[in-house]
Amino acid sequence: MGLTLTAAFQLPLSRIMINDQDECVIKPNEVWISVPEKIKKILTSLIEAHYPNWQTIPDKTSEYFTIFPYYIENESKFGMKILHSQTKELRSSAILALMKKGYQDRITLHKAIGVSMPTIVKLEYLLPVDTHRKLDPELIKARNAVILGEDKDG
Repeated sequence: MGLTLTAAFQLPLSRIMINDQDECVIKPNEVWISVPEKIKKILTSLIEAHYPNWQTIPDKTSEYFTIFPYYIENESKFGMKILHSQTKELRSSAILALMKKGYQDRITLHKAIGVSMPTIVKLEYLLPVDTHRKLDPELIKARNAVILGEDKDG
């Protein structure tokens, strides 16, 4: 999903939920994003093993609960033993896959998974086209005005 190992390891229960469409969504940064069905099954089974009533726990309480420390005693060991210290490569390939699937706006990628602009720019060089230039410049200006609060009608 393009998260850093630390972000995934420390993701609190308050940032995971099942929405009204019965999708599992996570909020790794500023916006909720849906996870693939296979990941939903794995993630919910891991959560339910330790928090059977997890969906009814208030957000103020669930922000202190995490999932992965129950299964992985140390995130560094996990990175070395399971992922063979390839965490940056795995993250980059996940971000690149998102970009190839159409998530090509830098702001969207940053707000969704917290990837930095320098990282996005580096990965854009691996794509055959400049994905940021695909958007109409007027659309970019209008979007930026809304984000910056300059366009009250947004």
